[in-house]
Amino acid sequence: GAAPSSRLTIDRWGISKNTTGDAITAEQINSTIGSPGKSLRASFTRAAGSAGQAEVYQHVEHFAQLRELSMAFSVRVKSDVAGAVRIHIYDDATASTLSAANVGAGEETLTVVKTIGASPTRLYVGISLSATCVVEINDAMLVIGRRPLRFTPLTPAEDVLRCLRYRQRLGLAIRDHATAANQTFDAAIYYKGQMGGTPTFTLSGGANANHAGVSIAAASDQYARASITSSAAGETYALDVAVNAEWNPAGG
Repeated sequence: GAAPSSRLTIDRWGISKNTTGDAITAEQINSTIGSPGKSLRASFTRAAGSAGQAEVYQHVEHFAQLRELSMAFSVRVKSDVAGAVRIHIYDDATASTLSAANVGAGEETLTVVKTIGASPTRLYVGISLSATCVVEINDAMLVIGRRPLRFTPLTPAEDVLRCLRYRQRLGLAIRDHATAANQTFDAAIYYKGQMGGTPTFTLSGGANANHAGVSIAAASDQYARASITSSAAGETYALDVAVNAEWNPAGG
């Protein structure tokens, strides 16, 4: 189904609008343009008298390494309104660089090239909508350099690793014998693949004895450390605990 305004949608693309009363939704459809598979279809409706704009965007992760480099962004689009769609690269040091607008209502590729600023704190790419329209979006490609490249789909293994950057379902077991109260026991939680940053955790279920709860004592993008503290002397454990780890990019 369609997703409402100002949130992450399909494949971690976000949608937003800048005018109250306007509406934008996004949904996943079977592709009619570009590579076979799925596309994102965005529907933007301006309210009467509105001159608002909307966008479909995605934040670029770990962008410090891209400062002062040239980047090329290309997207396959098909809009029902000519001149309504542009793509852009934005950093908050030098603002947006926009492509030319779509020229018709058929399938076309939009491209834009930008040199990233020296000290941005945010970097993202987007598809800007400047009129009421429905647009199909596919084959987005961002590369280093001034020449856009043909879209290359991820392999299944690459796709799995990308998914694991954002969310993983893991397990945890800690067991030891306490000789007194307030003794702490730890266990490492190793991720299935490197996450995009330090995640947040939700722990649930499991068999527990002689402690007040499991806590995450330390974490990074590669592993975490969980701990329990004994309430008294005796067998102390947290077994078969479900661990959900989730990382959201800044601004997502």
